[in-house]
Amino acid sequence: MIDLQQYKKVCLACDKILNSASDNDEVVAIPILHVLREHPQCLKLYNFLFNEEKNLKSSSLNLFKKSLNLIQSTLFDSKVNNIPSNLVKGSRNLIIVSHITNPDQCSNDDDEYFGGLHNDLLKFSNIRPIILLINQTSLSSSQLSKGLSKNKIDRIVIPKSSGLFNELRIFLKLLISVYRFGKSNKFKDPIEASILNVLSRPSVLLSGLSALRIGFFIEKIVKISHAKYILTTYEGHSRERIIFSSARKANKNILCYAYQHTILNKYQHSLARNIHKKYNPDHIFCCGAITNNILGRCNSLNGIETSILGSPKGSIGDLKSNTSEINKNLNFLFLPEGIESEYKIFFKFILECANAFPKSRFVWRSHPLLDLEKLDFFNKKILPTNITISKNKFDDDLKLPDIAIYRGTNAIIRAVMGNLIPIYLKIKGEMSIDIMHGLELNRVLSIHELQSIIYNPNLLLNRKETVKFCQDYFRPMNYKSFI
Repeated sequence: MIDLQQYKKVCLACDKILNSASDNDEVVAIPILHVLREHPQCLKLYNFLFNEEKNLKSSSLNLFKKSLNLIQSTLFDSKVNNIPSNLVKGSRNLIIVSHITNPDQCSNDDDEYFGGLHNDLLKFSNIRPIILLINQTSLSSSQLSKGLSKNKIDRIVIPKSSGLFNELRIFLKLLISVYRFGKSNKFKDPIEASILNVLSRPSVLLSGLSALRIGFFIEKIVKISHAKYILTTYEGHSRERIIFSSARKANKNILCYAYQHTILNKYQHSLARNIHKKYNPDHIFCCGAITNNILGRCNSLNGIETSILGSPKGSIGDLKSNTSEINKNLNFLFLPEGIESEYKIFFKFILECANAFPKSRFVWRSHPLLDLEKLDFFNKKILPTNITISKNKFDDDLKLPDIAIYRGTNAIIRAVMGNLIPIYLKIKGEMSIDIMHGLELNRVLSIHELQSIIYNPNLLLNRKETVKFCQDYFRPMNYKSFI
C-alpha cells in the first residue's frame, strides 16, 4: 500500500518526465504519467515501484485482452456515425466531449455529465453545441449510434478504432517517439528511471494509443465543424490533455474549456498542474463553490481562471425534515464506488454490520457500472434477512435509511442532502479518500467503533456545517455561467 510520502515522490517523478516531454503528444498521451489522486485504485498503477518483486501480475493476460479488443475494433468499429448533415456548414460552434458508460444513456435526452446544458444553450443563446461521446461500454459505436438515432438524440459516439491504416500510423509514431524519448532522457532518481523504463512496455503503449485515437477524431471533427470552442470533462486524464492539443492543431484560435465535474480529493494532482501550454485549458468550469475555491487558490495552475458552472447533481429542492430518533433502530445505506476492490471492502463490512445489529436494516446500493450480483466473490450468497440489494432509484433509497456508509463516492453529497448521516469507512494504513476530510465527521475502522458512534446521543446534532458543504459542492447547472 503506497503511503503519502511515496505518493508525493511518484507525482514529482511523473511531472519531471512530462516536463522533459514538453510538447510531445505521444509521451503526454500515456496515462501512467498523469497521477490523478490518492485513491487506492489509481495508485495500483504504481505499486511496482515499491514492491521488491517489481512485477505486474496478469500483465500478459491484460495485454492479450487489449490486443484482441483492438483487433475487433479495428475491423468492425472505425466509422463515425450520426454526423449531422449541417455539421460541415459550420453551424456547430461548440464541441462538448462527454462519455457514454451505459447503453441506457441512449434513451436520455440529458447528458450524464452535462445534464441539459446543450439544450439550454440551443434555446437561450447563439451557441450551437454538438456532443461527442467517448465510448466506455462493451458495445460498438455503431450499436450505440443506432440507439441514439432511434431516440432522435443528436450526439456522435467516437469509434473505438480510427481504421487499420490510421491505427498503424498512430501506433508506429507512438512507438518511435517513446523509444527516442527514452534514449535521449536519463534520470538518476530510481523512481523516475523506473517509470521511464515502463513506458515502452506493450500494455503501457496501448494505453497511450487510446488517448491519441480520441485526439485523431477530435482534430477531424474540429476541422469539419470549424468549432470556436471545445468543452470536455476534466479529471486529470491524459486524454483530456490530448483533446486540447488536437483541437488546437485543427484551429489554433479555438478556446479550450475544462469542466471539473466530480469530487476532488485532498491530494488531487494531475488536474491541478500545468504542463506545456498546448495541453492546458483556457478556463476551468467547476461543479460548485467548494471545488472552485480549491482550484482558484491552486498556485500550480499558474493563473488559469476558474468559475462555477454547476452540475446535474446540484439540488434546488428542500431538505427532508429530520425525523431520525436516536432511541430507534437505525437503518443504513451502503454507497460503494463502482470498483470491485471497493465492493469487497463494503461487502465484508455490511455482513459484519448485519450480524452486529440484527434489528437494523441495511440497503446495498450498487454503482450503475458494477452489479454486485454478477461478481465472482458474491457467487449467489444467501444474505441475512436484514440486508437488501436495492434496485430502486437513488432518491427512493434515501427515504428509509438514517445513516450512509461511504468512502470515495460523490453519491454521499446527495445522501447528505437527503438528510442521511454520513459515516466514513476507513482502512488501516491507507491515505484517506474522504472528500469531506476537512469536516468533523464520524469515521470508523471497525464494528466496535460504529457501535460507539450510533449509540451517541449527539449523533444527530451539529450537522449544519456538513449540509452547507454539500449544498455548495454541487450547485445547480446554470448555462448563463458559460455564456
